[in-house]
Amino acid sequence: MSESRPLSVVVRPSGPAFLREFFAAARKTLEQVPEVTTAETNDGLLVEGLWEPDIERALDALKTANPKGISCSKQNIHFIEKDRVLEPILLLAITVPEDYLGHVMGDINRRRGVVMGAEDTRDGGRVLKVKAPLSQLIGYGAALKSLSNAQATVSAELAGYEEVPRFSPDDPNGPKAQAMRA
Repeated sequence: MSESRPLSVVVRPSGPAFLREFFAAARKTLEQVPEVTTAETNDGLLVEGLWEPDIERALDALKTANPKGISCSKQNIHFIEKDRVLEPILLLAITVPEDYLGHVMGDINRRRGVVMGAEDTRDGGRVLKVKAPLSQLIGYGAALKSLSNAQATVSAELAGYEEVPRFSPDDPNGPKAQAMRA
């Protein structure tokens, strides 16, 4: 995937270690997680992904490969600034059984998501095509699991960037507030 990955975390070994050796071993480990990219920085290994499940898979792989442990920064969402502030928008494909459709759609609406379409599945469920800002999708995997009794699945791809809606600076639902909590 050649698109930018707007979610990132910085990873370091938790104990004393040579960073060059850590970087090499971590990059080899992360070859099994192609959804993330890496870059060496002075602070540690920058791991970038499209959304939270990508980052979680990468961190799980690193924790498994490093028995002495790793330390991680908070996740950060990259906003693009020029003459305006843009936020990353994801296109989700959510497969959900009919019994849980209302709960999932309500949650999507609360997250500033827009349902772009729906298709029936062979087993009586639906596949929802949804556009939603990444800042509102932090923790979505766990929320979807809870809303659907672990019966729904979701995949995502970067749809692009859109201008951030106007929010007051202290609005707890604003994208910058969501990004800072990540």
